[in-house]
Amino acid sequence: MTPEHAAATAAHEGIHWVGHESRLDTLKGYFTDRALRAREELRAECGAAIIGAMTGLAPHHLEDHAAYVADWLTLLKSDPRAFLSAAAKAQAAVDWLIARAGHPIDTAATQAA
Repeated sequence: MTPEHAAATAAHEGIHWVGHESRLDTLKGYFTDRALRAREELRAECGAAIIGAMTGLAPHHLEDHAAYVADWLTLLKSDPRAFLSAAAKAQAAVDWLIARAGHPIDTAATQAA
């Protein structure tokens, strides 16, 4: 696993982590409802993309995260607003992380110093 792949995976999983009921509570039904899982995975991918853009992560790792495309297409056909909703919730998750851990660029610069 390359460092970029590891960073992209960590960003994706970090967005899921923020979804815990003690944080933003977006994981209800994740394990029992395929449509809710698709929504959560879309949110996690959008959040990981936001974090990747903030940190300058090259986008060539994205094919590794495309396992949910069929479910996303089904979701988007049934709810055309699902992408915008996922993006808004992803931004909320990124904002939650930044409020508690700091901006990823600022944090990296502080750790390097």
